[in-house]
Amino acid sequence: MYPYDAELMSKVGEVGCFEAGSVMLARCLALMQHHRRAAEVRVDLRGQLGDLEQKIEDLTKSKAELEREVETLNQTITSRDAMLEDKEAQVAHFQGLCERREAELSRAGEVVAATEAQMAEVRDEMAKRKSTWEAEKFELEQACVAVYEDGFFKAMKQALLLAPDIDLSGFDIDRDDEQPSEDSAS
Repeated sequence: MYPYDAELMSKVGEVGCFEAGSVMLARCLALMQHHRRAAEVRVDLRGQLGDLEQKIEDLTKSKAELEREVETLNQTITSRDAMLEDKEAQVAHFQGLCERREAELSRAGEVVAATEAQMAEVRDEMAKRKSTWEAEKFELEQACVAVYEDGFFKAMKQALLLAPDIDLSGFDIDRDDEQPSEDSAS
């Protein structure tokens, strides 16, 4: 037995020492449980963050693919517009020619109609894809904000659990770190 243990026992008695030791042991166990739960929450949040980062990467790849498709479609439209202009020039040139030339004119009109139909389909598809991408982007942004806010409030709760006597009223999730708080500016 250590000398300070004997001194404590003489002041509070054996029962008091045992009760003090029990209280300290209970506090240590509670802190260990709290830290274990906090570690589990951190692991879970890291997993969620990894999933969100993967989704962001996938959406970024999808966006790049869609942009390449849009570029290809724009080139196709440009090419079709050039073809259309060429056919219209041919129609103007061949107006005075025989029936054979009139048949060619008829075929050129069919190509123009098919090209316009294809262009309408391409424009509709581009509009649908853009709408879908914007909706997914909005959902992802909302999910990121929710995870950030959830983490902030969990950290505040953990800080209050670990040190309940600390004043956390100065912490604000919406304040930039670069801006001085109103309390510190005074």
